Parts: sequence; C-alpha cells; structure tokens
Amino acid sequence: MKKIITILGCITAIFLNAQSVTTDNTFGTNGVSVLNYQTEGYSIIKSIVQPDGKIIVAGMRINGANNDEVFIARFNSDGVLDTTFANSGYFISFQNANAYSANLYLIGDKILIFYPEQGALIRLNNDGSLDNSFGTNGTVTLASTIYGSEDVLIGNNLYTVRNTSSQVFLDKIDVNTGVVISSSVISGLVNANGIYLGPNNKLIVQSTNNQNFTHSITLVNTDGSLDSAFGTNGSVIVGSFGSSNEIEATSDYISIDDAQNIIYGLSNENNFTITIKKYSSTGILSTSFANNGSYVLANAIISGLKILSNQIYFCGASIDGGTTNLLLGRLNLDGTLDNGFNNNGIYIFNTNSTSEWAESFNIISPNSIIVAGEISGTNNSIYLGKFIITSNLGVYEEVSKESIWFENPMKSNFVYKSKEKVSMIEIYSTDGKLIKTLREDNQSVTELPKGVYFANVKFQNGTTVTKKMIKN
Repeated sequence: MKKIITILGCITAIFLNAQSVTTDNTFGTNGVSVLNYQTEGYSIIKSIVQPDGKIIVAGMRINGANNDEVFIARFNSDGVLDTTFANSGYFISFQNANAYSANLYLIGDKILIFYPEQGALIRLNNDGSLDNSFGTNGTVTLASTIYGSEDVLIGNNLYTVRNTSSQVFLDKIDVNTGVVISSSVISGLVNANGIYLGPNNKLIVQSTNNQNFTHSITLVNTDGSLDSAFGTNGSVIVGSFGSSNEIEATSDYISIDDAQNIIYGLSNENNFTITIKKYSSTGILSTSFANNGSYVLANAIISGLKILSNQIYFCGASIDGGTTNLLLGRLNLDGTLDNGFNNNGIYIFNTNSTSEWAESFNIISPNSIIVAGEISGTNNSIYLGKFIITSNLGVYEEVSKESIWFENPMKSNFVYKSKEKVSMIEIYSTDGKLIKTLREDNQSVTELPKGVYFANVKFQNGTTVTKKMIKN
C-alpha cells in the first residue's frame, strides 16, 4: 500500500469535534456491574484502576447486623468480580461504626487503604490478603483525630491534614512503614477539609471559615510552610455563602492542568449547581475562562474533577425534573463546553432505576472512562460502569493551521514532522488502552500488531490533537 503523509491540522477527522459517549457492553451487564452489598445511599465511594486493568472500589455496605461498614472489592477489567481477591472478591476492611470512607492508593504491587475518620492505614498484598510486614498485622493507627477527606501521595509519602485545637496540621506519612515523618502547623488556618496536589508539586489545602462563611484554597510547600506568592498570604477565597448550613451543603474538587493552572470545582447541593473556575499558579482568577471566570451548570452536582489532554472532565449527577441520573461532562480549557463530547459536552446515563449518580471516576484514556457510584431502586447499591467515547471517523473538515504531519500507515517506525514542539505522543488502541508513549520522531513501533490506533499528540504550547492511525 502506498504511504500517505496525512496533514493533521489541514485535514483532520471530525471526531476531534464529534464524539459519542456510550456504555461499553463488553463490561459487566450492558456496561454496568452492580455490587452485591446494599448501602444506605450515602456511601463515599472511591475507586482506582491497577496497571493490569483491574478495578478496586471502596464503599459502605449494610452488614448482617444492620450496621454500616466499609468494604473493598476488586473487579476484573471486564467488570466481573475478581474472586481471587481477598474473600471471594471482597475485603471487609475496617470494623468500625464510624468508618464512612476509605482512600485507595497503589504502592508498587501493594494496596494502601487510608481511613480518614479513624486515622488508620491498612496495607494489602495484591491478592487482597493483609501485608503482615506493615505495622501490626498490616495495620497502623496514626491518631485519634479526624483527618481531611482528601490526601495526596507523592513518591513514598502520603500527605494529609488534620484539625486539632483550632489548628491545622500537615502530616507526612511514610507509606512503607506507616510512620508519621513530620507534622507541621499550617499558619493561619483553623479548619481544613482536605488537600490536593497543587502546581509545581506543592499542596493545595481546602478550608472553610464558619465565621465569615467562606471557602478558601491555600498553597503550601510539602513542609507545611505557606507559599506567600500565592494569593494573599498564601490563600485565595474561592466561595462565599450566607450561613454555615450553606457551607455544609457544598463540596470542593481541584485538579491541575498541564500549564500548572488550578481548576477548581464547587458542588452546591442547596441549589443544585456546579461552578468551575480557573486560577493561575499564583492564585489569580482567569476572567477569560467561561463566563467572566466561572462555568456554571444548573440542576447538577459533581463528585469528581480531572484533567486529561488539556480537557476538563467532571462526574456527578443530573437533577432535572425530580429525576437523578449519572452525569459526565467535558470542558475545554477556556471553560466552554466541549461540543465534541456527546454533541453538547454533557452525557447523562439512566439505568431505568429510581436514580443513579457518580461518586468517583477514572479516565483510562481519551476513549474510556470507569465510573463508580450508587444506584437506587428497591435497595441502594454500589455499581461500576464503563463508558467509551467513539468517534465519527468517516467525516472530515478543514481547519486553517497545519500543525503536524504523520506517515500513515505506520510501518516499523513512527514518522512525523511538526511546526510546533511536541511534548509527547500517546498511542492508544481502539478500546482506549494506552499502548505506547513516544517523545521523539522516528521511534520504533515494530512491537505493535497490525491494526487501527489513535495517536494523541500533546504540544509544548498546551494544545492537543488526536488522529486515527493504521499500522501495517
């Protein structure tokens, strides 16, 4: 077959601007796997995906004594319960009436579970058995105080915040031993809810002030010291409310884009609105983002916010006309809805139950998303869903600027020429799995089988393009 040099940017498949979101019917039952355990409908669900594609979920169940307890479950990549994990797929992890949530981390081939309400760590082997080399029988109890709901893992250290005597402490924990390496007071804060990874590997502390009814974000170094160049004395007020009850009905979500801007999301369950803003790494609100600095979506709440390939993804629930359904959304980095994502930037999924919503999600690739959430009907249950993003590959449109040229079909090497500096090129299979990452021209791709692939190109100027490729 004659090689064709395709010009990406001059002639580009319209799937960059038109993609459909559907359930992956090869996953679970018609794209959904429902866990066996009944819940009260208020479980805080976390999920992570292992490198082999298996999915670990933490949630709450009602046990036989009609009490609540947190459990861990693992599913194979096809949505079928992995019965080789722990006790027939489930690890009943922490027998404590006040354990409402668990945060999950992968430490090599180990699984680390952190319980913020109890300050307890449990480490499992890959098969779900307790790692007895960690703490006492796989368990370490840190403190009697309650930790923030969100933590950050950087290298071998877990960073978490706790509130004690009207002060906020940043604890640095060695995940190999469970020992608190350092504990530092964060100046000026009296109540922190959690921390997120910030720009340049610093930490963003999310806090509330019940005296002036505000939400703030504070940028700190990993030793707990304030980044005084951020906002005012290290903090920025990101939301103001009329009462403490209003604050109680809100949740914050934070992510960082490739340019180290802060993407901040607020979910308000009082008026069922989502607000997303963008701040610079020094805390300046981007007024060019969305509508004068804020994207607002009515009749919805969110429970997760992530960045991939310079696009903002969020998950949660659509609440319209008394009906609650799972919601996925995608914004461009300028705060506008990405109309190429399910035509209008919003995807709503209905399982025909009374209601369903997302609690956490994992973007496997630009073509695949795993969602964990709750579904209600006769009983409330936790579920996993897999959604695929497919492209309308048969239609083409012209755009004005030539950006990169590919040799297509590929043979033994991946050959391209670009006017813009390329940061990386990710090669994905058609089912959304990341196959290979390239950082230079003319790199070998001999190990790729013949077939169709997607090349996701990230430029150093922050733009991203995607192209269908063929390997001969």
